Amino acid sequence: MSITWIPGGACLALALLDGTIRVWNSAERVTVAEIVLDKRAIRAVAASADGSRIACAADDFAIYQWSALSYIPLGKPMRGHSDRVWCVAYSPIGGRIVSASSDRTLRLWHSSTGSPIGQPMRGHQGSVLCLAFSPNGRRIASGSTDATVRLWSARAGVLLATLSMHEDTVTSLCFSPSGTYLVSGSLDKTLRVYKMAPSRELRYTIRGHSLGISSLAVTPDYIISGSYDQTVRCWDPETGSPLSTLFAENAGVILSATVSPNGESLLFSSFNDCNISIWPLYGGAGPFQQSFCTCAHYQCHEERTRDFPPAQETM
Repeated sequence: MSITWIPGGACLALALLDGTIRVWNSAERVTVAEIVLDKRAIRAVAASADGSRIACAADDFAIYQWSALSYIPLGKPMRGHSDRVWCVAYSPIGGRIVSASSDRTLRLWHSSTGSPIGQPMRGHQGSVLCLAFSPNGRRIASGSTDATVRLWSARAGVLLATLSMHEDTVTSLCFSPSGTYLVSGSLDKTLRVYKMAPSRELRYTIRGHSLGISSLAVTPDYIISGSYDQTVRCWDPETGSPLSTLFAENAGVILSATVSPNGESLLFSSFNDCNISIWPLYGGAGPFQQSFCTCAHYQCHEERTRDFPPAQETM
């Protein structure tokens, strides 16, 4: 299950493997819309910065867009990838979409027309599983089964740097809200925190999870990681020291961790029970104080095992 907050309100978009996107109001706890994509499993979902569009990546290797207001399709599917698309994101400054695929490429698209921008961004030696735009929209970070993080120009699509600190597949990436640092998570059980320009050097490594990292979120006050060890952990972004651990007992892999647009709540989804939980980040005795299950019946019908490509693919 992939989840994104839709800016400008209390709604979330949930992409499910049964081929649907459900738009859910977190304040009223009701589904307000359901988008059906002909039973093609949906691997990723994203919302535009102005909250007007939703994009998703489906198992036919295409990217689709809908209006986040009327829920009607927008334009034609964006086609060009030759293998499964794992991640999709809108530029925070508008106008562009980036997608990442098992064909080892990233591609840029015009969000208004769906047409491709330039040539595929090549460099990874394995499936590209995750990506993130920098807050100013100038950089794209990507992570792969080749255990590297790569930085790209979002305008020209050219490779700027390769960060080779991990020992296994990179599964998740997130820039800090200020854009001054980037966090990567890996199946090697670590998080790596990098300074951005000009040095792009490793600040520190975070260890503490007993299994690989599956998801990341960053706020000004916290680095938040979800893991295959069924926990969500909270870390100090200045030192990397642990602050809090939330055990999602019997929940299975933590699939998604994302912070609300106002920065006040953490949302995470888990694999075994396909539930969503929302936790306040501030107030009370600590960052995680209470939770409630919001969609216990949103089941992922088609797959019940981890579905990442094999690590360390080679040419």
